[in-house]
Amino acid sequence: MRVGSTFAHCHEVLGVIFFMIQRRFITIVIFVVGLLWMGMRWTNIRVRPSQSLGIKNGRLAPLTERPNGICTYSDDDGRSMQPLMLEYPPQQAIELLKQVIRQMPRSRIVTSTDDYLHVECRSLLCAFVDDVEFAIDEAGKRIHFRSASRVGYSDLGVNRKRMEEFQRRYQQLRERLPK
Repeated sequence: MRVGSTFAHCHEVLGVIFFMIQRRFITIVIFVVGLLWMGMRWTNIRVRPSQSLGIKNGRLAPLTERPNGICTYSDDDGRSMQPLMLEYPPQQAIELLKQVIRQMPRSRIVTSTDDYLHVECRSLLCAFVDDVEFAIDEAGKRIHFRSASRVGYSDLGVNRKRMEEFQRRYQQLRERLPK
């Protein structure tokens, strides 16, 4: 009888010790994750847009070597998309683009002219900023765009997904309007 109760007591003590270690480990992990998250937020807040934004020589800036963006001018099939068709006067097209952007969560219009639009889009968790640009090519009857992350090496396809969703919403809006 005494051996069984000693075994039960040891088992109970070991269970309590294991529980305390597990709880402390979880607390440390939560603390480290919180520090990392705050660091990413702080770093992202301090990163300013690239000086290469805007239309230069009639085009948007090329993408960097990092796989964290999508552009209608890119020669890389994995980082290229077709431009939107320009079926309206440039000012009306910019207004349509703005309507779609207002539907997109965590998006803010930074710069708007008659032939150019710069938008900041933030990610949900860490508020990483992606710069999205639109340029009206009136002669080519196209709306070119570029969407790229400010920080990090890869965007895990986020910019492509965003611009595919944008194209889908733009087409829906366009279909409801008279030409």
